[in-house]
Amino acid sequence: NIVRRHPEQREAARALLSEIYERKGDWINVYETLRTYLSPHKTEADSPDLAAVELTWPPDNLPRAADDIIHLNPLLRLVKAQLELHFGLGAVHTAREAVRLYPYSPRATKLLTSALFALDRPEEALHVLDQPRLRELRYLDAQEAQALFMTERYNELAVFNRQAMLPRINIPPGTVQHTALPSAELAVLWHRISIPSEAQFAKTAKHLRENLSTASDGLRKQLELWLEAYDNHCSGDLANPQRWIACGRDPMERATALNQLTLLLCREERFSEAKAVARKAVSALPNSPMLWQILISLSGADTDIVTLARQSCPNDAALWLSELVILAHPSADADKASRAQLDSWITETVTKALEANFDPATLTRAGEFLWRGNYRDEAVRIARNVTERARGLLPSYILAMRAALHERDKAWALRSTQEAIAAALHPLPEFYENLVLLKAADGQIDTDPDMVNALRHLRKSDPNNPLWQQMLGYVRFQRGGWEIIDAMFEMNVAIAGGATNRVPYLIASEVSRLLQNYDRAADVLIEGLRHNPGHPSLLNNLAYTLSHATNRIEEAIELVPQLQRLAETNPHIKDTLAVVYLRAGRLEDAQRTVTEMLRKADAGSPIWFRASMHLAEIAWKQGKPREARMQLEGLLKSSQHIPDEDILAANALLTQVMGESAEYINPMRAFVRDALDDDNESLRSHGSAIH
Repeated sequence: NIVRRHPEQREAARALLSEIYERKGDWINVYETLRTYLSPHKTEADSPDLAAVELTWPPDNLPRAADDIIHLNPLLRLVKAQLELHFGLGAVHTAREAVRLYPYSPRATKLLTSALFALDRPEEALHVLDQPRLRELRYLDAQEAQALFMTERYNELAVFNRQAMLPRINIPPGTVQHTALPSAELAVLWHRISIPSEAQFAKTAKHLRENLSTASDGLRKQLELWLEAYDNHCSGDLANPQRWIACGRDPMERATALNQLTLLLCREERFSEAKAVARKAVSALPNSPMLWQILISLSGADTDIVTLARQSCPNDAALWLSELVILAHPSADADKASRAQLDSWITETVTKALEANFDPATLTRAGEFLWRGNYRDEAVRIARNVTERARGLLPSYILAMRAALHERDKAWALRSTQEAIAAALHPLPEFYENLVLLKAADGQIDTDPDMVNALRHLRKSDPNNPLWQQMLGYVRFQRGGWEIIDAMFEMNVAIAGGATNRVPYLIASEVSRLLQNYDRAADVLIEGLRHNPGHPSLLNNLAYTLSHATNRIEEAIELVPQLQRLAETNPHIKDTLAVVYLRAGRLEDAQRTVTEMLRKADAGSPIWFRASMHLAEIAWKQGKPREARMQLEGLLKSSQHIPDEDILAANALLTQVMGESAEYINPMRAFVRDALDDDNESLRSHGSAIH
């Protein structure tokens, strides 16, 4: 009556009536009231015969006129009704329109995300949620957390929940996290991989039978036809598209009905009939990407179909991927010009996809496809783009790792490897191995926590590989402090496991020496020399260690002839000779050796510092404490870039020289204490012991 008296209030009255039904929870009547809201000028009489309709561009079934005002609340109410009634295709279509018309509406975003969840499209949902928002709302945060979980971004989910102050989500033991996304080729095989299972069809049939009694007259015809076709396997006239078209009262209902027939025919593997029906479904609703996706699949890579699809839905990432898969295959007899044209097209279409900001998952699939097709440059471009916005998507980082290694970009490769490890619930050993190799690529082994963590995991996953034991021991030793104990343990395990190279012996003995267990250190080096006879580093360290064991100085003297032959070309061995002579009391030999060291050493270098320190010790032992003290005090004033162990040794010698005088001993103790407190790095250097 209101509408008859005031036709200008028709839309307002319809919106008000739908709100009343919403408050009652009567979603069928909400739907019936608003089902033509996006196309109010279409009537029930406008049911075309789609039998002869051909796909054309531009389509003739566009939404309502531009001068019609579409209000947000009725539009969202229609989406809610479609979701409640399990009209997934319609819900996504209507929700996309709501977001297009009201891009900053959080309620529109929420409903579009819900509709995508209902159709098992979590990557698209996350991409929608990633778009700029005017305000942060808790219900959108909750949806974002759900999308992160559904897309296997488990570690990113934990970080996001902490930042958004959402409840922690426990990841069940045994949760699978895939290292690769479905191949791009599956984008054009929808009818082979995405048809509902028999259990899903049966569940839908049960749900529709339960709803028959409450369905409106308009919906009941479609439900009854679906159930009849399901029970009778689309026999006879049940596969006639015209019967399904007649059930629809508007383009959306006709497209939905035809899509249901397409699925039922695919269930029976009657794919040629399904293709004809899918064409009609697209004709009814040409701006639905999902309908195009099904038609492309059933059309067997028809280039004309995919071109029309891209023209109709240019911003859909899945259709872009389908086009890439179909067109990026040069024919076997293609000439050079044709291949160059294809290469140019691929470069152009990748550029457009990156500019369109397609979701990282689709781009990652495209990158993998292009990599396999030997379009490496374009795959690298995609990899660089997706790693910036992957948000913990593991396959994206794996693609980037491969691309970075191909480009010989060590920094990018290292960053991508670290991101892959951070994104993985259970990182593959290959990730850690890649990290270790990258960090040791230039011959210098990094000793940061990432390196330690990687080697620990490799040590655990491959316990019989002595390389990981030794590298972990080496890194632990270089880090110093309490970690040298672990270093000694790893090297002892390596030795016990049959390692015969010199590194385990050098480090295990050096840790024992630093712990002042000189006998143990010497025994380890002697064993190392049995496997590496005459090796200079082992000989040098053995002599240095024996010189510090008061009861084994004679053994050190026995090594002097061998050391003298090696010392001509190695200043570190000459330094060890000086120490042996000093400990043995052969001051003249020590003086001569130190003089040779100073003659060849650069002023301010570590070797120069040690030689000067030895010279002061010689003066002290010759009964010249004042001269020794002055030399040491001057030396300590120029101790930049000198290993901590040498500085501590010089301070200890100065303390001995000054005796127990309170005038000097207290300040020197403070000086030594401060040096020890300085990041506890005194054990980082192996001084002259390891070369």
